[in-house]
Amino acid sequence: MTIGEGFMKKLLTNIPRVAVIGSGNMGGQITVELVLRGFTVYLYDICLEGKLLSKVAVQKMLDSKLITPSQAQLIIPRESGKDFAHLSEVGWILEVLPEDLELKKAIFEDIDDAFFANADSEVVLPFVTTNTSGILISELSKDRSLQFQQRFFGTHWFNPPRAVKLLEVIYGPATNGDLFEDFQSFAEERLERGVVESSDTQNFLANRFGVLCMQIPFAFRPEGMSVATVDAIFEILFGWKPLQTGDIVGLDLMEPVAGNVYRNVAEKEGTTDPDDPFVDFFAPIPLIQRLVALGYIGRKSVKKCGFYAQGLNKEKLMFDPVSGAYVPYALGEEPSLKLALDEKDPQAAIMCLLNGEDVAAEFARDCFFRIMAYAPFVTDLAADGESVELDRAMKLGFGWPKGPFEIMVESGITGVVEAIRGLDLPITMPNWVDDSLARDYQLSRSREETTRKRRNIVHLTDTAEVSLVEAEAHVFVVSFTNGKQLNALSEPSLRAIQWAIGAAVEGSRANFSAVVIANTNPKAFSAGADLGFVLNASREGNQQAISDLIDEFQKTRNMIRFSSVPVVAAIHGLTLGGGLEIALACDQILAHENVKCGFAEISVGLLPAGGGLAAMVLQFLASLPACVRNDPNFDPTVILKAAWRNPASGTIFSGAHVARENGILRPQDLIVAPTVEQGLEFLLQRAVVAARSLALAGYQPPAPQIFLLPGSDSLTFSAFQSTVERLGLPDEYSKEVALAIGGIICGGDHRKEQPISEFQLLQLEKEYFLHFAVREQSQQKMAAVVERKK
Repeated sequence: MTIGEGFMKKLLTNIPRVAVIGSGNMGGQITVELVLRGFTVYLYDICLEGKLLSKVAVQKMLDSKLITPSQAQLIIPRESGKDFAHLSEVGWILEVLPEDLELKKAIFEDIDDAFFANADSEVVLPFVTTNTSGILISELSKDRSLQFQQRFFGTHWFNPPRAVKLLEVIYGPATNGDLFEDFQSFAEERLERGVVESSDTQNFLANRFGVLCMQIPFAFRPEGMSVATVDAIFEILFGWKPLQTGDIVGLDLMEPVAGNVYRNVAEKEGTTDPDDPFVDFFAPIPLIQRLVALGYIGRKSVKKCGFYAQGLNKEKLMFDPVSGAYVPYALGEEPSLKLALDEKDPQAAIMCLLNGEDVAAEFARDCFFRIMAYAPFVTDLAADGESVELDRAMKLGFGWPKGPFEIMVESGITGVVEAIRGLDLPITMPNWVDDSLARDYQLSRSREETTRKRRNIVHLTDTAEVSLVEAEAHVFVVSFTNGKQLNALSEPSLRAIQWAIGAAVEGSRANFSAVVIANTNPKAFSAGADLGFVLNASREGNQQAISDLIDEFQKTRNMIRFSSVPVVAAIHGLTLGGGLEIALACDQILAHENVKCGFAEISVGLLPAGGGLAAMVLQFLASLPACVRNDPNFDPTVILKAAWRNPASGTIFSGAHVARENGILRPQDLIVAPTVEQGLEFLLQRAVVAARSLALAGYQPPAPQIFLLPGSDSLTFSAFQSTVERLGLPDEYSKEVALAIGGIICGGDHRKEQPISEFQLLQLEKEYFLHFAVREQSQQKMAAVVERKK
């Protein structure tokens, strides 16, 4: 049995356990990703002051709600060195220590001596990878045994791995080729990562190019140009903000990562990299050094400030290099920038900057054409000339909506190449950057768009559309399209759902029919009802307008819940408040594993009014047999207290598994983990299949539920009053709203012996919502959120 064959057999059929060495920030996050995919993780770290750091890390994961208590059982804390004998029980050893060459080499020496150097060639050994952002794999594997080197390569995870799906894999000098290819398939299919292969060069592929893009603005920023203006120009050119990205990853990391190239390539310390004509762009940035010295390292700093900060009233501020203070966020007045910002066509906006005659345009040209010139250089250096690899790396790793070569193609390759040559840069555009690249790109994009088309799209409103998918059953797909407002639900979008259900019911007379509510906006399924509308109506004293919106919401909820055709929701991203209520009304939810969901209404002085509280009562009491919950002697305090806690605390649950464990998702709801390549389209496709299956199985709608609830003067409600302090709410007004939620869940003024229907619970939701919506405290809370979103 060869190494590759043995590895493939074990890898694809049985790697139940993974060892992660290092439980710091990155090691902990990677551990969470592995646990969510069903692996048992041996988490290694040292003991410090009598505490095992890996054990402390697990508790932090639980406290942050990154994992559930049951998932925590899959993490076994172990002590580095002392417990290394257990490494023989794993199929993969993943080192995630700080970027210290000698520290990493010492660990690999221990592992090699213990398991690899004298191993029988027929034994299937674990493979070993290092999470490094720039240390050469050849340096890390130097002096190791051949057995070790054959199973060793680089796996560069990007931070945070939950949101950034890029995984760079880097081939070592003696890595077994079969093993390396097998791992890439494994990473795509089991780990759901977007895999990009890189050569063993300084900073590899994504960081080599991406960090230059983050540093180059400082070389050409005109004196007095604000940091906000720099980001605005780059967002127009590349759909990405370099300074904001610096705040997110941490400004304290900029110099070490960029310096890895600057020291090793410019000074030729321990590298065989060829000369880099743009290496000076990796030099330390005085402005960043200044901010780091002040402790302003970005969002992870104590004050959460870097290039940007928040004021006392959560207004956006920016650092002013001249005064050394934070000032109100403001863009420059340059005409080319204003024209570009007003231009709706993205390509036309780019041309406004590149063809302008002011300092903003000059800055844009200086950065744009040098970045475009560097793209082919890095592609040849680290990706064997495969332009698609750099495009994927920048989209997956740095959040670019389009890769550099895609931007180059859309801007006109011939013109871009001519402009670069006209600048007389110390870099040569290779011959493969020509019109044939543009043709290949246009062909692939045409194929992609063709596969994504759905039949018979009907644009019913400005905020929603309905399309028809035909197969064994007609499935009507409702998509929200007001992405800039995070798909906030208004009357037009609610009526689109009603229209789709009506059309499906009508169609079911001749065919099996179903409805799917979904969208492919990467940020949100729906962040809730239109808060701006509620605020304006409240300020105007127009309670009737708010009442009408609630009626429309509850009508939609009831149509979904009691329709004669099945309705399925595919949720992802932000699914809050009213968006969650719509999903919970459906027969089944397909939830992306990274969904962020919960009832956030209490944070703006409101409560759910679209059936959210009724849904909580339904879900928590449905876990009991009817003979129990309808028994007059049954005490529902514990169950209703659990149903009350979610909406009363306003907790937003990060991840579908955590949401399920806390009772937001139901037993019939499914969790879907699309690969990077499958994207949100896969979630939609799965939802269509689920809806079609329900229809073909002879779907029957549920009957309205009747409950025996204890009433708002009961001992159950008294239990809410005694525990409201434990919810951690910010003020007395929020506690008042929380207790109102408890009153609704207890059934209002109804007494225990009087049955109450779910429709009566809906009426209670409406009454209390209207009561709070017109109050000044709620208006202030709503206004703060609405202004912040602007």
